[in-house]
Amino acid sequence: MNKLLSLFFLVSALSWAEERNGTSDATYSYFIVGSERVKYEETASLLPVTSSAEVNNSIINTGGLYNINDKYAFSIDALATFSPNSATEKWTQENIGIYQRNQFEYNHASTNILLHYKLMPTIRLIAGGGFSLTAYNRSGVDLTLSDAKVLKSGVIEEKSTEYYIDAGIAYESGSLSELWRYGGKVTFGIPIWAETTNTLFPGLDFDTSGYRANFEGSLSYRLLNNVHLGLYARAYYMQRDLEGPLEWSGTLVDSPGKWRVELPKGQVTALSLGLTFLWSL
Repeated sequence: MNKLLSLFFLVSALSWAEERNGTSDATYSYFIVGSERVKYEETASLLPVTSSAEVNNSIINTGGLYNINDKYAFSIDALATFSPNSATEKWTQENIGIYQRNQFEYNHASTNILLHYKLMPTIRLIAGGGFSLTAYNRSGVDLTLSDAKVLKSGVIEEKSTEYYIDAGIAYESGSLSELWRYGGKVTFGIPIWAETTNTLFPGLDFDTSGYRANFEGSLSYRLLNNVHLGLYARAYYMQRDLEGPLEWSGTLVDSPGKWRVELPKGQVTALSLGLTFLWSL
């Protein structure tokens, strides 16, 4: 939260500086409050099981778009889950059906910086990088393994840290001096570095791969000079590929030894809707 507040003041200062320099074309800062519905799915190979959970979270998003010159601009976006909720995760085996339920919590934060190249004043090619941190927390796990042993645990935290490169296209209708403003962007990214850890397997790091896709847009109406209020919508998809099996030495189901473990294939689908407040001082 402190990092988001720091970014909030930073982007406000950037907007003010650009306005002073006379570069107000499609230059603004923004703050978004909204709700996000997240569906998370896993598919394992060592155990013939899949899992699925859907959770509703509140989100906050802040950042801005800043004009550089007639050909270039850049944007900063920071999104975070705010007060995450928990939901029931269901584990399914093909021949049995649902045989395990536990509590699931999804917590995500990301920061992205993109350079905009203006093909036209309103249409831009965009490219850049981003940092993503995602935590998946499970509690009440009571899972039967392939050798009939039962895995019981308190809270299991799986944490993924990723650095992405992203590219795509964006549209900006104009500056906040206009009565209506609308814009959006589509990006596709792949991780250049990714690591996932799981408290169930201490000391083991999974080197993961995958991709993500992001679609977002907003429509706003001028309340005051260079001040807008509007609606924001976003669709996000992320796939994390299967990693392993790997050999891990440790204690599992109260038995120390060497185990073959894996990081299942994971998929995140998120739909967000919120209110956006935009300004250019």
